[in-house]
Amino acid sequence: VPAARSDRAGLFKAGDEIIFYNAAAKQLAKIDIANAAVIAINVPDNIRPFKTALAYDNNVIALVGDNTLDLLDIGNGKITNKDLGAAPVKNNDIFTSYAKNLYTFSATDNAIIRYRENELANPQPWLKEDYNLAKTYDLLVDAQIYLLTDLSI
Repeated sequence: VPAARSDRAGLFKAGDEIIFYNAAAKQLAKIDIANAAVIAINVPDNIRPFKTALAYDNNVIALVGDNTLDLLDIGNGKITNKDLGAAPVKNNDIFTSYAKNLYTFSATDNAIIRYRENELANPQPWLKEDYNLAKTYDLLVDAQIYLLTDLSI
């Protein structure tokens, strides 16, 4: 949802949990639909400012900032601070993850960038073919890549 991302708040699914985030307030919460409840997730003090949040794996939330990545294990509250290399793209506020790799894109630079799990400081262009990303709003990666363009898939 582009509007939610630009407000630095949104929802994502991590395993069986639905997670709400508000980056400006450094807040995370689980949405308990069955009990109509919102349950705050303890956010450690050493979380750095972040722009977006997403599932890294079933129990770990990735909090992505300007060239930073904080991995929060929601099971034990442990935080791992990592640094991301500067992506060779502009305006990379939208991220997705797959198999512990992070992906972002730039419509301006017509590029999709992959941050590999063990090489986060060395992001690489991922697109091998020539695609026009000028009207792309979002992406999702699993074994395939899905682009939301012109509000269609």
